[in-house]
Amino acid sequence: MASLLRPGGLFVASVRDYDTMAEEKPRVSDQRVFGGGAERRVVFQVWDWRRDGRGYRIHQYALAGPVADVQAVETTQYTAGVSRLAANSAA
Repeated sequence: MASLLRPGGLFVASVRDYDTMAEEKPRVSDQRVFGGGAERRVVFQVWDWRRDGRGYRIHQYALAGPVADVQAVETTQYTAGVSRLAANSAA
């Protein structure tokens, strides 16, 4: 996997059940609520999956304040199920 990194890049792996997620392709994450009163923020993600199930585009939204101030960021997440990680770590 090091060959996929830019020079000085960092590889981070999480162990989620990506095998099942890639089959089900959920569209939205659970919302999370931070703070309270005027400082309350609600954060959630919308996921656009690749057809092959090997990644998804994350659209993260944060709603804040009494009059919803919306902030949005996007990133791409590449997935590797446990079976794929095990196969690559043995190589």
